[in-house]
Amino acid sequence: MRKLFLILALLITICLAVTIKSFQPTARAGAAYAAKALCSGVFVSGLDAERVAAEEYEGLDKAFSMMKRIIDLDEEFVETSMLGLAKARAKYDPAKGCTLLHKDGGSSSQAIAIDSMDRGNFQPLPTSNQNPAALKEALDFGFTETGKGMPLNTRAIVVVKNGAVVAERYTDGIGPDTPLKGWSMNKTITGLLIGTLIDNGKLKLDGPAPVKAWSEDGDPRRAISIRHLMQMRSGLGFDESYNSMTSDAIKMLFLSPSASAYAEQSKLAHEPGIHWEYSSGTSNILAAIVGDQAEAQGQSITEYMWDVLLKPAGVTTAFLELDQGGDFVGSSYGYMGAHDWARLGMLMLRKGQGPGGAHIITPEWIQFMTEPNGITNGVYGGQTWLNAGVDQGADWTYKGVPSDMFYMSGHDGQFVVVIPSRDLVIVRLGESMYQNTNKHLGKLMRKILKGVE
Repeated sequence: MRKLFLILALLITICLAVTIKSFQPTARAGAAYAAKALCSGVFVSGLDAERVAAEEYEGLDKAFSMMKRIIDLDEEFVETSMLGLAKARAKYDPAKGCTLLHKDGGSSSQAIAIDSMDRGNFQPLPTSNQNPAALKEALDFGFTETGKGMPLNTRAIVVVKNGAVVAERYTDGIGPDTPLKGWSMNKTITGLLIGTLIDNGKLKLDGPAPVKAWSEDGDPRRAISIRHLMQMRSGLGFDESYNSMTSDAIKMLFLSPSASAYAEQSKLAHEPGIHWEYSSGTSNILAAIVGDQAEAQGQSITEYMWDVLLKPAGVTTAFLELDQGGDFVGSSYGYMGAHDWARLGMLMLRKGQGPGGAHIITPEWIQFMTEPNGITNGVYGGQTWLNAGVDQGADWTYKGVPSDMFYMSGHDGQFVVVIPSRDLVIVRLGESMYQNTNKHLGKLMRKILKGVE
């Protein structure tokens, strides 16, 4: 009998060990997700930790409610622990925002002069007296929960018509200058940064993408161009799914010290140029190219982004966050106030013209980013979403919205919508767990269009 008990104990131990080992990547990713969300939410957005936890991750899975956390306000870091199986740490830097730290990631030290960023010198956008009841109705709709058990958590809506704010509303504790996350809206920022290098002759749109990992003779990835990367036609295999803690997107963002290095090791799944597939990895490869070009000019990526794009556009609240490898995580990690998100929308609306009248980016590049890529039925351009596709009937998400609309789109309901024919920019930011956020946005836009017209 004693021998049987020993065998059973050994089997139980083995089963537990196997279970723990199989769950560990999930626990690591979960801990990292929470650490990053808390760090940026508390130190970048200035929000209460309990609010960040409740709105940004505790509703995703019951396991998150058991997350242990340490928030050190003096040393400015967050440490989380998931069920005792995995720990994660994110550190705040006043110039660069929050960075997830990995034991095997080394360190990236880029001393940045904060006063060179104009952060803290926020100037609100001009306002207009136009605020009809129809716009109030639209804002009421945008902030009203659906009652379907999946909260919208709308944080900010700003409507800019003819260069002036005609309507805006914020939830408690948030204002026009509160830095809020953009998630994949940062892909469009990455595309704009690439445009500055194309405009200056540092990169060629149809030349081979300058990626060192692909430079060996015979590497088929040498056929990938900047155009292919911009239009998500690289052909690289990359699992973008978010419902698996072992997908490429999750591993890249939360388990890898360098997002670009992870993405660059992807193998070709299709010939470059013939297949479209949305990929955060592609955007991080582009962001690393920007960083390499900045370094070649004697600048850090942070300095370059502020010098060529953010400051000229009038942005003062941005935190475009870096990974441990020192690259801007151009797929996901950028925060700024709602008015500054609107400023970037206005920059694109004005075909690259900044608030001073000078062109920050050429009209030709904005045209490239906002024209159909030829392979997605008009719904995608260059790191930017479009509404130029064929109307798909009564259930079409953006039915009734002008076809010249283009937009930045991010997870959890982040949107910057630009409608040139109406001289209109709409910003919507939130922490939405509502599954039909896009349809909700379509209804919101139709109500706003009715209000401004």
